[in-house]
Amino acid sequence: MLDRPKQCRVEDDLHPYQDYLREYALISEYKMLCQHHIPGLYMIPSANAGHVWFGVLFVRSGLYKGGIFRFTLLISDNFPDSTPPRVIFENKIFHPCINEETQELNVSSVFNIWCENENHVWQVLQYTSKIFYEIPTENSVNLIAADLYNSDIEKYKELVGESIESSKQSLFKRNLSDDAHYFRFEEFNETLHYDARVTLKSGQCRTNSISKRALSWINEGTLKPCSISAESIAMYK
Repeated sequence: MLDRPKQCRVEDDLHPYQDYLREYALISEYKMLCQHHIPGLYMIPSANAGHVWFGVLFVRSGLYKGGIFRFTLLISDNFPDSTPPRVIFENKIFHPCINEETQELNVSSVFNIWCENENHVWQVLQYTSKIFYEIPTENSVNLIAADLYNSDIEKYKELVGESIESSKQSLFKRNLSDDAHYFRFEEFNETLHYDARVTLKSGQCRTNSISKRALSWINEGTLKPCSISAESIAMYK
C-alpha cells in the first residue's frame, strides 16, 4: 500500500495561533463593551495580561448610591470556549449576590452555561451594574443579606451604608497594584485639576487623528498582540 500522509486535527493545525485568536477575541469583546456605554462603569484591560480587566463602578441612584466599587474581571485562559468571566470586588460589599468571604459576584446564577455565540463580556458587566439598582435575592450567596433585604430593610440600608463608606475611604489608597492600567484616584487639587474640570463641564473634547482611525494594540512590523509601547500610545494623546 502507498504511504499516506498523516492527518492532523484542526485543533493541532490551529494550536500555534491560539494565543492570537484569543487576543483578537478579547479585543472584539472590549470593542463591544465600549459600544454599549453602561452608565457609571469604566473598564480597562491590564497592561500585563489581556484576560485581566480592571473596573470601577460609580453607583448613581438607589440603595447603593454614592458607592465607588473597584473590581477585577478575570477571563479564562481558553476564552471564548470557557466558563463565564469572574467578577471580584476589592472591598467588602453587603449584597445578596456577592460572596461575603471572597467578594466574588455570583455570575453563574445568570450565566450558568457560557455560549460563545450568544454570551459576551459586556453582558456580564451589565449584570454587575444592574445588581446595585435592582436587588435580586434568588440564588443568593449571602443569605444574611438576602434575609435582611426581605425582612428588615432599615438594617439592610445601614450595612449597605457601611459598604459605601468603605469604598470611598479606600479610593485614594496607594500601592494596591503595580499594573500601569490599574485605576488610581487623587483628591481634587485646584492647581492641577481646575482646567480639566472646566473642560469636562463644558462638554468639549480634543479631536485628533485618533478619532479618524482606530488605535491598534499591535506594533507596526509585528504580529504580536498588545505589543505597542506606552510611548507610541502617548503620541496620540
